[in-house]
Amino acid sequence: MSNITGSINLASFKDCAILTCKAPIGTNIPAGTEVLIIPVVKNDLHKSEKGGVYFQWIAFPSDKIKDYSHAIKQSFSKENREKMTEEEKKTQPFFGNIKSGSQSIPEAAPAVVNADDVF
Repeated sequence: MSNITGSINLASFKDCAILTCKAPIGTNIPAGTEVLIIPVVKNDLHKSEKGGVYFQWIAFPSDKIKDYSHAIKQSFSKENREKMTEEEKKTQPFFGNIKSGSQSIPEAAPAVVNADDVF
């Protein structure tokens, strides 16, 4: 079995923004650092009890982009999918692509902070 890699365009989330911190966040993010803000509920992201935030996705086979085998779209809960019109379903953004046979490096989970304290 081979590894798969890909990329996800986080700017595809609804109403996301890149902001510059006015104050440090914890000990690892100094003032002046650009951070990405993604509304959790509006984007149907799921928070775990341990502080993780999850993006459910689905990959569709695609041969439209050279060297990539699949296109990534968001996968919604049945409840949210049933609330969408057919037009809303069709216009959901593509978030990225996947290719197989490469190696991926996992990334660390973000810290939870109060935005009023740093922006």
